[in-house]
Parts: sequence; C-alpha cells; structure tokens
Amino acid sequence: AAEQFSEKEGHQADSPAGRPSADMGCRASAARGAGAAMGERGDRLSQAVAREQRARELELAGEVREAFQEYRRAIEVFRFVHKWEENPRVKELVRERLEEVLRRAEELQARINSDAVAPAPPPAAEQFSEREDDPAE
Repeated sequence: AAEQFSEKEGHQADSPAGRPSADMGCRASAARGAGAAMGERGDRLSQAVAREQRARELELAGEVREAFQEYRRAIEVFRFVHKWEENPRVKELVRERLEEVLRRAEELQARINSDAVAPAPPPAAEQFSEREDDPAE
C-alpha cells in the first residue's frame, strides 16, 4: 500500500508531454518544502476515506476477509495523515475516524477468528426433521 502512495508522489510536476519541465520542477520542489505536504496529506486523507468506503462495500458484499484487509490499509493511511497533520481540529477529526475504523477492523477480526474456530452445524440436524421414524414428530 505504501508503494502505491510513493509512486504518485513526484509525478505532479510532470508537463503535459509526460516530461518534467524545469519551471514546474522548481515550483514543485519549493512547494514540497513549504505547502505540498498539506496537499499530500489531503490526497492521503482522500485515499484513506476511499479505502474505508471500499472496505465497507466489501463487508456488505460478504467479503469479510477482503474487507478486513482494506480496513487495515485505510488504518495505515489514516495513521500517516494523523502523524503529519498540523491543524489540531483536523487532527482530532482524523483521530476519531481512525478510532472508528480500528474498532470496525477489530470487530471483523473477531468475526473472522470465530468463524475459523466455530464448528460447522452438523448436517444431521436437518436429517432428523425429515426422518419418518423420528420420535419428535
């Protein structure tokens, strides 16, 4: 997941022809030192929210293990944003969202663990109700 983010960094200074222009490269370098970190956090925040949304969609579709993995990826990105966010108000909102996503991931992990350990219902339970010589009928 981290590789995906680092691949996108640095490509913002490319010219329309796909080659970095000298002027844009200089501006991008200066902006990285001054204010691009805010843009990167904003991009990362969008990525975290998108990953969380994808995890929720997977969960609704019954893809519990895949949803759990996507929640974990969202958590990584939310942690990055929280670590580097300078605005205390935004940082608090990110922390709250991170806690919510962590809680949901923990619930899914418990569900995955209980599904892996829980025995399957015995198929014989269905057979008893269909048997003619069943004393319960």
